[in-house]
Amino acid sequence: MKRIYKILLLFALVFVFFSCEEAFTTTREIDIPDHEEKLSVFVIAEKNEASIFISHSKRSDDDMPYKDFIANVTLWEDNTEILNWDYDTKLGFDLFIDIDFNGYVKAEKTYELVVDSEEFGTAKSIQKSVAAVEISDIKFIKNGSEHKDKDLLEFKLKDDKNEENYYLLKVLGNKKPPHQGVYQGLFLSPQKGTESQKINFSGLFGQIFSDYGFNGTDKRLFFAFNKAGIKEEFQKLKIEISSITKDNYNFFISRKQFGDSSKNPFSEPVIVTNNIENGYGQFFVFNTKEYIYEFK
Repeated sequence: MKRIYKILLLFALVFVFFSCEEAFTTTREIDIPDHEEKLSVFVIAEKNEASIFISHSKRSDDDMPYKDFIANVTLWEDNTEILNWDYDTKLGFDLFIDIDFNGYVKAEKTYELVVDSEEFGTAKSIQKSVAAVEISDIKFIKNGSEHKDKDLLEFKLKDDKNEENYYLLKVLGNKKPPHQGVYQGLFLSPQKGTESQKINFSGLFGQIFSDYGFNGTDKRLFFAFNKAGIKEEFQKLKIEISSITKDNYNFFISRKQFGDSSKNPFSEPVIVTNNIENGYGQFFVFNTKEYIYEFK
């Protein structure tokens, strides 16, 4: 009798095993929709130049090389054409072109970008520049970071209370002789309650932050350099503070969130923001002021 029970139990286990295996190995076919290839556009308008990169989108499972093509890039400042350039995608990224801004990018101007190609149609973007911000009372403190192991930069920023403001901070060091004249980008990290995010995207580096939490006040900000010995290596610093658009700020934030989520299989999907109509990418407009700090 016990033997019969054992046989019945064995059949039951086999039945459950195969039933579960079938339940967990169900195969379903999914139709992946066709992808319409569009222009991929990244243009940075800053100071008196533009940095341009143009390509096209394609499906993630498309292992064919990107196509080479010519795209016409036109840029207007308040309906006045300031750039008309035929861009060859063979040139690659970070093509810098001088622009007739009649000076630098200016506040409260409307900048319109149009990129046209026979293969992928026309992509557009419109951005309105914001007022440049002023900083003052710049200080360099040797080994002034929270752990006293890094040099510290601090300054006072005068924020406009009438607007939501977004900023990009870049600091470059000018080498001492015999390499003087060579500027090197320096990475920073926020200190003493300063809230910012590090960015490093295709030649764009620095710290981005908004005026959330100090809107309309004179705010002291603190940043530690990524190493000590700054004063010994460099003869002066160039501090670039840019007022950027909300679109540009949201792009940097969403791109960082996308990178963070890709490392976590349980995170919610993140869509990187896009301000290109009929295409993908970002049109950046930075209103930048430069300050020189010379070591004594």
